[in-house]
Amino acid sequence: MVSFLTSILDVFSSFVGCCIPSSNLSINGRAYRIVKLLGEGGFSFVYLAQDGSGNLYAMKKIRCTLGTEEAELAQKEDAATITESDGSKTIYIFLPYYKKGNLQDAINKNNLNKTQFPEVDILRMFRQVCIAVRYLHTYKAQGGAKT
Repeated sequence: MVSFLTSILDVFSSFVGCCIPSSNLSINGRAYRIVKLLGEGGFSFVYLAQDGSGNLYAMKKIRCTLGTEEAELAQKEDAATITESDGSKTIYIFLPYYKKGNLQDAINKNNLNKTQFPEVDILRMFRQVCIAVRYLHTYKAQGGAKT
C-alpha cells in the first residue's frame, strides 16, 4: 500500500514538474534544477536537485535569519551561502540522493511491516553516527568556534 501511494505521488510530482516551470538556480557557477520537494523540517527544506550532467542530489536549504555561527561554519564545508536582501543567509548543502529514502523512511517501513533492522545494519549505522559526531567535535575544535 505504501509503495502504491509513493508511486502515485511520484507520478503526480512528475506531472506537476512537466506542467509547472521548475526553479532553476546557480550556485558556485553550477546550474541546478529543483525537481521536487523531498521533505521539510523546523529549520530547512530538502529538495531533489539535478545538475547539468543529470546527477541527482538532496539539496538542503537552510535559512538563517540571524547569520548564526552555524552559517559561518557551513561556509567552510561543502556548502554555498547566499546573503539575501534582508541580511539573512541561505545555506545550500548538497548531499547524496538515495532513491529508496532516508533512515526515517526505513524506520517507518519497518514499523508498518512489523519488522526490525538486522543487527549488523544497526551496528553499521551506529558506527557511521559515531564517526559523524567525532568529525563534528573535531571540526568545531579546529575551527576555533567560540562557545
